[in-house]
Amino acid sequence: MKIVVQNFKTGKISVANAPRPAVPDNGILVRTSASLISAGTDRAVVSLAKKGYVGKALARPDLVRRVLRKVKNDGLASAFKAVRNVIAEPKTLGYSLVGEVLSVGANVEGTSVGDRVACAGAGHANHAEVTAIPGNLFVPVPAGVADEDAAYVTLGAIAMHGVRQADQQFGASVMIVGLGLVGQITLQLCRAAGYKVVGLDLDEAKLELARKHGAMVAAKPDDPALAARVSAMTDGFGVDAVLLTAGSRDSGALFEMIVPYCRDRARVVVVGDVKMDISRNDYFKKELEIVQSRSYGPGRYDPAYEEKGRDYPIGYVRWTERRNMAAFMDMLAAGVLDMQALITHRFP
Repeated sequence: MKIVVQNFKTGKISVANAPRPAVPDNGILVRTSASLISAGTDRAVVSLAKKGYVGKALARPDLVRRVLRKVKNDGLASAFKAVRNVIAEPKTLGYSLVGEVLSVGANVEGTSVGDRVACAGAGHANHAEVTAIPGNLFVPVPAGVADEDAAYVTLGAIAMHGVRQADQQFGASVMIVGLGLVGQITLQLCRAAGYKVVGLDLDEAKLELARKHGAMVAAKPDDPALAARVSAMTDGFGVDAVLLTAGSRDSGALFEMIVPYCRDRARVVVVGDVKMDISRNDYFKKELEIVQSRSYGPGRYDPAYEEKGRDYPIGYVRWTERRNMAAFMDMLAAGVLDMQALITHRFP
């Protein structure tokens, strides 16, 4: 089968031939119909691999710390060998797709060969002809939902979990900072939930798209009329919540920028990769609450949940990552979300 891979040492991307994966006992085998290329996440991964050794180290200091720990524990020779092996191994790309079930693992129930499913997960939902997907990382696609729309399942679940972390009620006012793919889906979810939305971005095309999907205010952060427009929209109180869906790994300036637009005791949800550089005084005066949004929702990064298929009881964890994925599919089926407006390119 064909699969898209990247050489982590050189950054070169290629379409390679690889053995078809075996069906996992706790998962399914899927023939891909469409997979999503995210302009943010995929580009960041690709760009990292194209950097030199120093550039990679500066971009991922967390990996450098892991290497240094290995040097300390196992010695320089062992650490060097491990790093060389990691760099030499081709890296898969992709994390969100839709396709047809080819085989079902022995421990999986509720799906059959031929079913259409939407799948998530880096290292699983690859840009590949056939993928092996763990049992808690796929959901059925309702009849009438187009493959291209269903392929947004991962970004939809990420956006949905961010909105849940904001914990607002009907009629609330929400500011979304960063109107890329996740930001645009977040905006649509907020409008479907009955929130009044302010969208901020530097790109006028993204602002226009936000207006099309119901943003009451869509402006650049340096718009001199922004403060007055937010005040008018919120009866002078400020927004109830802010969702940071931008990527700002090198700067925490966004945290300072949003403070004047927040009401007293508003909630700030960090969805994107934003540097945690916060002025205590600003956040202390308004008692602003900062909440992290961990990707698709509860279950993410838990091997027992994702790899072994152990679900969390619904009475204790209402919205797991898989339930978020399913809820996103339901909203697509209801016709309240527009993914077609977000598609810019198609590739065979």
